[in-house]
Amino acid sequence: MIQLALRSSYELLSKLPDDPVGKVYQESANKIINALEVRNNSLFAHGFQPINSSDYQKVSEVFFNFIQSAITSVIPQKSQVQPSQFPNNLEI
Repeated sequence: MIQLALRSSYELLSKLPDDPVGKVYQESANKIINALEVRNNSLFAHGFQPINSSDYQKVSEVFFNFIQSAITSVIPQKSQVQPSQFPNNLEI
């Protein structure tokens, strides 16, 4: 068994010639790496810098688009289900 960091995992997938997620990663690698740097330097992760709303929006958009594209690359469109949303109220 081996353990790889997040980015290393996607780098490995991108080296496999027929891996659909690896191909999606290659297409967006620079954007993802930049977004990870912003995240890693922020208070959300390992850093001490607050993240402003504009940076948060950009980072979340990069991650959302990557995840959505990766899912689409391995699951045919017809069988995809919309992801569940967290509840917006707690009435019981």
